[in-house]
Amino acid sequence: MYNTKKELIEDHAEFLAGGRELKLCDAWDVYIKTPKRKQPGMKQLAAKLSYWNDFVEFASNEYDIETVNKITFEIASCYINRIQDNGRYVKKIS
Repeated sequence: MYNTKKELIEDHAEFLAGGRELKLCDAWDVYIKTPKRKQPGMKQLAAKLSYWNDFVEFASNEYDIETVNKITFEIASCYINRIQDNGRYVKKIS
C-alpha cells in the first residue's frame, strides 16, 4: 500500500512507461500515439510540445536524466519552482 500518489508513481514509473526505459527524446512520440478521449487543437499541441521540450532540457542539463523512469517528484517540483520564479528554463525554445 502506498501513502501518497508520489510513492505509487515513482514505484511504477517503468510500468507507466510501457515496461521499458522510455527515453525523454522518444516520450513525445509515445504521447502523441497514445489514444485520447479528446484531441487537443494544433495550438494547444504546439504549446504542450514547447513545455515538454523545456522540461527535457532542464532534466537533461540539471540532472543528467535521459529516461522517463528517472524523473522523480523532487525533480518535477524543482522544475515547477524554477519556472514559477524565473520563467522557462530555455528562454527561446521551439
